[in-house]
Amino acid sequence: MIVAFSVALRASLQLCFVHERNEIEDSARPIFYAAKLETGLEESRQEEIQSQISSIEGLAAPVHVETSIPVWHGEPEQEKQWVSMWKAYLSPILYATAENQISGSDAPPLIARQIREVTGVTQVVWNEEEYNAFRDRLVNLKNKESFFNSFFFFYLIAITAGLLSGYPVRFRRKYVVRTGLGGAGSQISPERIWLHLIAWHIASSVSLYAVLFTLVYLFFPLSLNTGSKPGFFALLYGGSWVVSGLVTAVCLIGWWFSAKEVQAVTLTRSSASEWNTE
Repeated sequence: MIVAFSVALRASLQLCFVHERNEIEDSARPIFYAAKLETGLEESRQEEIQSQISSIEGLAAPVHVETSIPVWHGEPEQEKQWVSMWKAYLSPILYATAENQISGSDAPPLIARQIREVTGVTQVVWNEEEYNAFRDRLVNLKNKESFFNSFFFFYLIAITAGLLSGYPVRFRRKYVVRTGLGGAGSQISPERIWLHLIAWHIASSVSLYAVLFTLVYLFFPLSLNTGSKPGFFALLYGGSWVVSGLVTAVCLIGWWFSAKEVQAVTLTRSSASEWNTE
């Protein structure tokens, strides 16, 4: 029961971390890139640059180039000269958008660097501050999660040590052999008793953990996305393995424990083998 409740508590905290991570990711927006091109570029060269940047992995289509030319209000026959004059002095701006929202990877800065390395691009502006703030929130969440995982690691070690210190005498091998529990020590191998003991404890502990975690998941007060990772089955499966491992460790180590109580049993009751000799 102690192991099942402890692991269920850890899984509940993991659900809180999943909710917090979902909130951070849902608040993220796509990354926008604005690349300033050299002035006086011919349209054919602008199209080549546009094609090069479009091929960069992680960018969504379309990638387009804009030149902010003021509207001509004069004679129609002079509009062409007006446009060509502004194109000669204005720097075209290429706009691109990342395929996905801001992520915790290094892809956004890498994309910005790849755009800047294209010949004809003089400057790249993107929402770097927002990306860094997003990364900081994810790093803080990861550090918090690592802290609690470390805490629970030592907490589970302390629980295991506590359970071993109070391990019942009747479940120790010497006691089983010397008292002939269930026929052990005479005809039945004591290891068979130990295997039954482990199987019963694992089954009961895992079942209790599954019930507790399912109740926590069903009545969890915070919203969780359907595709959240780790999900219900991942936490249920992983927690069941942790419960099984701790219970097995306690039963395995405790089975070989020797104590004064076992020696006292020897003085009051002979083993089955001695009775057979008589």
